[in-house]
Amino acid sequence: MRSLNRFGLLRFDQDAKNHDFYKALKKSGTPALFVHGDRDEVVPLWHSEKGMEAAAPGSRLEIIRGMEHSYGEHYDKIISLSESWFKERLG
Repeated sequence: MRSLNRFGLLRFDQDAKNHDFYKALKKSGTPALFVHGDRDEVVPLWHSEKGMEAAAPGSRLEIIRGMEHSYGEHYDKIISLSESWFKERLG
């Protein structure tokens, strides 16, 4: 099973932990948007930084100040970042 679907999005299913996310990301050749909270204690920031190293040119890392692992009060900011990201790529 592929860890990235046809849209280049990570599939979070039972087998995701068995896949090398960085290898799959590099192979996809698809630019990626990484959104990471600077207070995330579940997934360290270096995971997104490493993802940026593997991602295609045009990828972007957005670090949201004060955000932990879940987006909570930062929902609107994440939606805005995502909308901008897709508009840039899809016109």
